[in-house]
Amino acid sequence: MTMPQAGADAGRGMGSGMDAHIDMATTLGAAAWSRRIARRFPGHAAIIDGQRTISYAELDQRVERLAVALDARGIGPGDRVAALLVNGLPLVELYLATARLGAILLPLNWRLAEAELAWIVGNAEPKIVFVSGSLLALIGTAAGKLSVIVAGDDPENDGADGDNAYEALIASVDETARLDRDPAPDLPWIMLYTSGTTGRPKGCLLSQQGQVVSAYAMASQWQSDEHTRLLLSLPLFHVGGTGLLFAHLASEPPSSSHHAPLTPRSPGGWPRPWNATRLPSCRNIIPR
Repeated sequence: MTMPQAGADAGRGMGSGMDAHIDMATTLGAAAWSRRIARRFPGHAAIIDGQRTISYAELDQRVERLAVALDARGIGPGDRVAALLVNGLPLVELYLATARLGAILLPLNWRLAEAELAWIVGNAEPKIVFVSGSLLALIGTAAGKLSVIVAGDDPENDGADGDNAYEALIASVDETARLDRDPAPDLPWIMLYTSGTTGRPKGCLLSQQGQVVSAYAMASQWQSDEHTRLLLSLPLFHVGGTGLLFAHLASEPPSSSHHAPLTPRSPGGWPRPWNATRLPSCRNIIPR
């Protein structure tokens, strides 16, 4: 999965620019933040997943429809939504949709054994779980009586053939549907479980506001322009992957006029060769 960067002047220097970013982040939660990006850069590519490219306007609409669909299923503030998904469009959209609901996303590590996943799911008590088709066997008994939504592993699969329940869920909501909700920015947004080295894994809650502030802090260190692309190779069930994703989204100063896309990687290996050829600029993503 590839993600274009926010802007030509993104993150250049600390000073007043950094102060403005932090001030903006402390007054906005992740829900308003993602909507604002879509308003500023509607036609720019947001995500390249396989052969599929999604603009920021399309991403915003899909996220809103997903949030409306989850709301109709009784998902609200504080409810946990589990995701055993490989890197790709569905997982990015779930992060943004749960933020708009005030719900908590529980990204599950697909490197764990079935028994380990079962314990985490039982401890976190999510209301629904999203699973990549290739990982369906791994969730096994962990899902229990939970509602399971399967997302196809093929980025080009729009669900028309009936084997992609995730796309069907989004398609079930009208394109003009809007969620009448504006969650407080200090609400918990993400629950990541520790490795459990000295005992059982523990769920750590991360707030919307905290993640947005962190994203702007990291973005301020990036030297980005309109050609920058982020090749996202770290898994999005880990804070390392989410940190890069959110920082990339945050790399858009008020004066910028460009945005660039994101490309995720599946657990099966490195991204397809064409991803590398589509990246005009692969910059060092380690803050200086």
